[in-house]
Amino acid sequence: MNIEVDTKRKLLQFCMILVSVFFLSACEPKKAEYETLWHDDVNAEIIITLAKNKIRGCGHFKYKANVNSKGDYIVYCTRDNISWTAYIVFTYSQKVLGPYSPSPEFD
Repeated sequence: MNIEVDTKRKLLQFCMILVSVFFLSACEPKKAEYETLWHDDVNAEIIITLAKNKIRGCGHFKYKANVNSKGDYIVYCTRDNISWTAYIVFTYSQKVLGPYSPSPEFD
């Protein structure tokens, strides 16, 4: 009986890993999906979403909007204009993915 339970547990863990890998690769932003220029104006929707998710270190941020999905942004945050942290921000659902290291692909 223990072997069967252990096998089921390992199978479940494997399935969870597969789902996680699929989800993360599906959520990985593609350069072609976002605007080419960075915006650094005040965006209240982004500020509200970052605050709701308790994201710190965004004294200054810049963002690119997804050209195919309204309310979806790549956001780079900094406290010192030197070290940047990347997030994917979904203002319509007020969800945030990240933090990530900034990708040179988006510069």
